[in-house]
Amino acid sequence: MSTNMEHAPVERPSVKRFSYPITLLLIVVTIGTVYFLGTTIGKAFFWQDANVIVMKQQLAYYQQMVKEKSDDPQERVNLGFSYFQLGRVDEAILNYEVALQIDPGFYPAYLNLGYAYYKKKEYDEALEAFNHAARLNPGDYKAHLNLGIVFTDLNMFEQAVSSFDRAFMIRKTAADVHYYSGRLFEAMGDEEGAVTSYQEAVRFDPMYQEAKTALRRLGVDL
Repeated sequence: MSTNMEHAPVERPSVKRFSYPITLLLIVVTIGTVYFLGTTIGKAFFWQDANVIVMKQQLAYYQQMVKEKSDDPQERVNLGFSYFQLGRVDEAILNYEVALQIDPGFYPAYLNLGYAYYKKKEYDEALEAFNHAARLNPGDYKAHLNLGIVFTDLNMFEQAVSSFDRAFMIRKTAADVHYYSGRLFEAMGDEEGAVTSYQEAVRFDPMYQEAKTALRRLGVDL
């Protein structure tokens, strides 16, 4: 299964320096993405050169914010995510762990920590982090979704089904849960179940390209 991730769009600046509007935009984008991170461990980052510039500026910004707000776990998670975007996963993990030292019950830190470990294929650690996230915020489907994805990768199908079922109980209309349920059905050899799940993903999100691609691969006309 892919180890990619869905992300919020980042506006491309016309200059390389931070201006106030760009700084404000990055705060909004990063905080929104941090909470969203892990919700789909299956969609790709496609960064252009301008985006890399933005990410490096963002990293510098949050390095400064951590100095100014050293006791704020959110700033640590923001910094960790900035490292993660640049492929510096170990540094991301370090900052997520610092956030948890500041606030052991900080849900976004566990969610992002789980994804970082998943990216490194350290599945036991990823499962532990996502389980913590699920216990801290049982009403959010993201942690259950990610648990299902990891269990699918490990061929632990019974646990994957259980995790996706919990995610569905929270949000029946989540297109990403339907998509990854389709991936699970394929892994289990159930093509009919996979097709149904992919179709549901497209029904709830008509722009879900991965689900459309999967349906075409299985010979389904759209």
